[in-house]
Amino acid sequence: MRDREERWLREQLRDLERTRSDHERLTTARHIANLCRQRVERHDPYTKEHSVRVARWARLLARRIPTFDRARLDRLEITALVHDYGKVDIDPRILNKPGRLEEEEFEEVKRHPERGAMRLEPFRDFLAVEGVLYHHVRYEGGGYPGRMRLKRHQIPIEARIIAVADTFDALTSTRAYRTGRSPQEALGIMLSEAGRQLDPVLVHLFASYYRMEARDRGYEPGAMTIELSALMDEEIRRAREFLRAHVGSYDRRDPLRHVADREAFVRAAIAHLESLSVSAEDAEKFVRAAYRLPLEETFLREDIALSDGEYAQLLAGLRDGGGPGHREVCLPIRRWRERYLGSEIVVFDQKLWKCVVDGNRLILLR
Repeated sequence: MRDREERWLREQLRDLERTRSDHERLTTARHIANLCRQRVERHDPYTKEHSVRVARWARLLARRIPTFDRARLDRLEITALVHDYGKVDIDPRILNKPGRLEEEEFEEVKRHPERGAMRLEPFRDFLAVEGVLYHHVRYEGGGYPGRMRLKRHQIPIEARIIAVADTFDALTSTRAYRTGRSPQEALGIMLSEAGRQLDPVLVHLFASYYRMEARDRGYEPGAMTIELSALMDEEIRRAREFLRAHVGSYDRRDPLRHVADREAFVRAAIAHLESLSVSAEDAEKFVRAAYRLPLEETFLREDIALSDGEYAQLLAGLRDGGGPGHREVCLPIRRWRERYLGSEIVVFDQKLWKCVVDGNRLILLR
């Protein structure tokens, strides 16, 4: 198993070294990271999408730290995607054991950060290997690998960020041995561990984001709703903050009313979001949504496999609104186009949605 895994990684590294432009290298590195993540998930089905969510929580948290520019955010995201890669060497029966682990079994699990860091060392140019190695080191000292004896700010910040993101997702996810907790319960546990297991500044930063979301929505959101906010609402908020910084207070019904050159201002806002974390395509969607400008629909009506009556009923249901929580729409697709598969954020009915491909249909979430 280990030799096969090493051969596979060497093949991926050769593919990465053949790429030329920075954009291609980043895209290839992110693709390899997702392949590594999928290999872990085949080993441990209960962690399906765990590393994806950890990467999102980590990026959301790091965006609040001034020293994290776009390049560093990209490295952190890739690191978080592979933070558990060392688990490919652990017997799946141990990873999926429903009861308490024996001491020998737990010692085997504790080796996964070192194994993952060792395997990923050749990819150091594209990720923070220390984030993989130290993400289970406790803030006050201890944890594993124990021989390092690091504590507090001796622990690389990427590892401290991933530790917070990993803990939140682990607590809110259902595993073989327990059901997931609510975000409020999870944050309560994390705050009790602030300064001991977790970096207290980072925990309070994460908790403040959750409180802000709860205040803005008027209810206590669940983990799915926070995840969608991490993808969409946060960038819209940043676009509005950019507007406020340049024009002061504004009318939410017509945000650009007092902007003389709207086109130039929109371009500047898109460039601002690009410099922080997102692609040009998604940045334009976020900016136009924030400033209440028309959005280009992602899907063509003739490609959606619904009758006119079914389609009208779907739109009517969306426009009627709904209760708290996230919304979900299923779009069966008659004809596939490349852009349907290539974007995580799409426009449907003049709203932004997270898009997930499921066979011959698209699942839209917001």
